[in-house]
Amino acid sequence: MMMTEPKPTTVGEMLTLEFLEPLELTQSALARQMGTAPRLVNELCNNKRALTAETAIMLATVL
Repeated sequence: MMMTEPKPTTVGEMLTLEFLEPLELTQSALARQMGTAPRLVNELCNNKRALTAETAIMLATVL
């Protein structure tokens, strides 16, 4: 029997499931608090953008 490795958790899944939903934050509200465009947060949540060091620092400051 072959064992398969589970898929790693993506940045978008972690951001949405661990922060936005429990804190009842919208993507727009998070973007406003970060001082960035809502598109950045949306692309992170939908795994269409990689997390940069600069964005990680902004997220850490807000969350």
